[in-house]
Amino acid sequence: MNHPFAFPKKEKLTGKLQIDRLFNEGRSFAHVPFRIYFRIFQDENDKGIRVLIAVPKKKLSLAVDRNRVKRLIRESYRLQKAVLSMPAMHEKSLHIGIVYTGDQADPGFALVKEKISGCLLKLKKLIEPGT
Repeated sequence: MNHPFAFPKKEKLTGKLQIDRLFNEGRSFAHVPFRIYFRIFQDENDKGIRVLIAVPKKKLSLAVDRNRVKRLIRESYRLQKAVLSMPAMHEKSLHIGIVYTGDQADPGFALVKEKISGCLLKLKKLIEPGT
């Protein structure tokens, strides 16, 4: 049984080639304190939405802080990912990269949830058919 709020491994973007393509061929926009990269393409073997979450070491030098922010982003995305489920996306592949660009070690869950919500809504407007 697939729970609607689950974030299984198959939804995580892994693989150097796929990640390189996301950053080199994809489009991006900023929604402070995040930069969102996305790439829509056709692939029979890889349908659905896959997400990469990154917190650069330049922004937060302590691993404890980076892991905390990644955990907050993952939880926020997991709770709000239903925003991106559209009938048109069932036949395509969407890769998303969420990169934290802020320098605050613990931004708080409320702020992260609000900003991720804004990011997902903006992304939905950009990927909707007919735009």
